[in-house]
Amino acid sequence: MSGDLTHLLKKLLEPDEKSPQDFYFKCIDVTAKMNLQVVTTDIRYVIVVLQPPAKNGNEAVELVVPVLPNGIGVEKLSCTPIGEYKTNPVCRVGFVASEPSFFTHHKGEFEVKVTAEFPYETTTKQSVTISLPAATKCKLQAILPRSDVTVAVPQAIRMKQTVDKGQTVVDAIIAHHSEPLKIRWMRETKEPVQNLPLGDATTQRPAAVPSIPVPAKPVVKEVLKTCEQDYLHSIGGGICTTTLYQKYTITNGSVSVFELEIDGDHGTAPGVTDYVEVCKKSTALRVLNVDGPGLRKWDVVEHSKGGRLRVLKLEMESSVEASINFVITAELEMCGTSAVISLPRFTPLNVNRTKGNLSIQARTAVEIQEVKVSRLAKVDVSELPAKLRTTRSILHAYKFLVPEYTVVHQVTKHDDVDVLAATAEAGCYVITHTGEHLFYHVMLHIRNTQSQFVRIRVPEDAEIWSAQLQRVAVKPALSSAGYILLPLKIGSPDVFIAELMFVKKHALPAKLSAQPLAIEMPVVDIPVNHLFVQLWFPSTNHYSAWEGDLDEVHCWSDSCNWALNESTGPSHSSCMNGTDDWNMDADAAEPSSGDVSAGIRPLTFKTTPLRTGRSFHLEKMLVTNGKKISLSCMTAFSDKEKLRKVKPAGWWF
Repeated sequence: MSGDLTHLLKKLLEPDEKSPQDFYFKCIDVTAKMNLQVVTTDIRYVIVVLQPPAKNGNEAVELVVPVLPNGIGVEKLSCTPIGEYKTNPVCRVGFVASEPSFFTHHKGEFEVKVTAEFPYETTTKQSVTISLPAATKCKLQAILPRSDVTVAVPQAIRMKQTVDKGQTVVDAIIAHHSEPLKIRWMRETKEPVQNLPLGDATTQRPAAVPSIPVPAKPVVKEVLKTCEQDYLHSIGGGICTTTLYQKYTITNGSVSVFELEIDGDHGTAPGVTDYVEVCKKSTALRVLNVDGPGLRKWDVVEHSKGGRLRVLKLEMESSVEASINFVITAELEMCGTSAVISLPRFTPLNVNRTKGNLSIQARTAVEIQEVKVSRLAKVDVSELPAKLRTTRSILHAYKFLVPEYTVVHQVTKHDDVDVLAATAEAGCYVITHTGEHLFYHVMLHIRNTQSQFVRIRVPEDAEIWSAQLQRVAVKPALSSAGYILLPLKIGSPDVFIAELMFVKKHALPAKLSAQPLAIEMPVVDIPVNHLFVQLWFPSTNHYSAWEGDLDEVHCWSDSCNWALNESTGPSHSSCMNGTDDWNMDADAAEPSSGDVSAGIRPLTFKTTPLRTGRSFHLEKMLVTNGKKISLSCMTAFSDKEKLRKVKPAGWWF
């Protein structure tokens, strides 16, 4: 007995089980009025809240019920309790993530009213979709400001259409649904009245039979489709790549499948006798890709007419109204790099009108000449749409008004000519003689498109000290031919500086009689537009005029600041050849963030070479790639006693 009592008390103290659904829509009443630009709707919801959300501690949690999706223009939004909480403000309305919503933390019935504007689905303004939640009962009243229309509501289980004061009024009962409510209408076309033949006076007319009114059937208009096509044919390397920009315009209906007949698969060119012989081995046109909004799938199938004809079939996810755009990419393999080719085309099927433009461009060094053109009008390139005017120049441009045109061209492949991929706009060589060594500092102001290295030939006994690219140390390489390879920046539109520093043993003649002195110059594999050379030699010797491929000048024609400001110390403000009193200031080598190879980090070698003694300036306007430069003079050792009176012995060390 006590056990039964305990079970009863626990059952009484336990809270009621929660309903399987917190709320539902009891009914929805929609009044939709079709205006010039939008559809104005007055919607009334009756929401029944069975169980509010559980409390979070001492705080009550509100129930949130969205009534319309976001993106809808809402003019009015209100709620009113019905029944038990009619006098208490226990509900409110607002927006959650731009969605009009209803809020409450009580159970009961509530009335929510919304005035909103919905846009038309098509430019013809003949359909609208109203997104509503599922309800046990839904009524619709649609008002159209015309009397000659037929209205269709697919979700209606019962519908009545009447005409009142020049307006069409539709009353419908909507079934319980989860899909958006669609309303469509179409203008009626009255059938002409046929004139019956009149008999003669003796003909006895039959008695008039009372006519039974028959509702007029709506006349369905033919779906009209027009197509605009813009072709871009790129020819080169034995391949013709076709890009087709296609736009369909649809009126009086919708379309879910588009078909295009593929013409010119095997190069049939009427009127060209030698074409079949030249291109009989060409393959069929390959459709590479089709892109478009709402495209479910595309496929190339056999034509219903049979033979070699094929059809490109485009299936949409849903019916398309108004207009849609496609981009089709195809490829036709020619029978060789030089051949006669009939350009492929895609002919739209079941289309009322087709027009468009056609352009041809060359991707490689090929010459494209007309052989046969029919039903096409040649136009200027400026008349083509912007999408057909690419970076490559257009060789031929046409316009057509019918899809059955013919265009045949002769493609001739020419041999390519190698051009410069890199050039040095300027070069500066600073060569310093220290008594026993020659120190070379080679600087090149380079512009490059696709060369990977610049090759520099140095003397065989030279020792490489440092290499830099734009003041950053890099690790050079050595080719099998004995060239030093400096890596370059590829594809940069700006010029940059490449530097190489090396030394070689070289002793000056220590005789009072004149002796020949030859300087071995580095050789570069790219042309140098303007070469500047600065020589520094000890003043203990006498030097004759310099002879060879360079011109000795008193002052350079250009300042060469790009090379001398940071690399070789003070610029040559005093260009006159003679004796200067600059002292050597050798900086320590500093590490750089350059390339790392085989665990060795290259160093940025910063140094100001010896700047005492005599300086000479030479230059040349153009040095071709790979040209060896000769430079020599006569030198003799000066009088030691006379030299000691000017400077102490060994002052230039």
